[in-house]
Amino acid sequence: MNRFTFRAFSFFALNFCFMALVACNNNPADSDNSLGQSLALNYNSGELAVISVEDAMDALQDPTLQDSMRFHDDLFRGHHFRRGGRFGRGGPQMGGPRMLRDSTGNHLGSILRSLSLEETQRTLVRDLMDAHRSCMQEPLEAFRAANESVLEAANVLRRAIKDSVQSDLLTREEAKVKLQALRDTTHEAILANPDSAAPIADMCACKQTLLDAIAAILDDTQLAGWNDWIGGLSGPCF
Repeated sequence: MNRFTFRAFSFFALNFCFMALVACNNNPADSDNSLGQSLALNYNSGELAVISVEDAMDALQDPTLQDSMRFHDDLFRGHHFRRGGRFGRGGPQMGGPRMLRDSTGNHLGSILRSLSLEETQRTLVRDLMDAHRSCMQEPLEAFRAANESVLEAANVLRRAIKDSVQSDLLTREEAKVKLQALRDTTHEAILANPDSAAPIADMCACKQTLLDAIAAILDDTQLAGWNDWIGGLSGPCF
């Protein structure tokens, strides 16, 4: 699927999902309560994390004398998106660096809490987050595939550093410094890789579609606060 087709499909699919959710939400048989699921929305949980290229880079194993550089499967194979997973429904409490990324739009907890959402809106937000995670799956996998050769080259250098330690040509402390430098240059190479551009753009398209869909369920007062927040965002997608 080419980039244009993917982005068009993602936009259509998420917006179709939004319209269907609004209709279904008016039917009590389709509510979370009827499924035995809690309507309570934890504003600090991973459920409200907006997946981004930063998450893809966070999933990259640092080079060590024991470990090669590789992308961990939990994000790219969707394990984190399952119910109770790091970014899934009912996901764990989040804190630290993730919550500090609010200015990049990578977590919606603070802004949604400030809007005093009604129960119907909270239910729709949860469903829209589900759709966002589905939207992200293909560009995440494309991003990983686009950088296989970059990691292969990095791991050749990592192996040379390890061999130098084993041959007493480098101390472990010297190797640690070289491995840190290898980590940094590899991160830069991945983000500068021309083949990374399309998957990153598709991730941003999924993010923008989510933000637009949430805006569509807000009343005028809420929308004013939301738009103020949107106007202050920065990062790769803005």
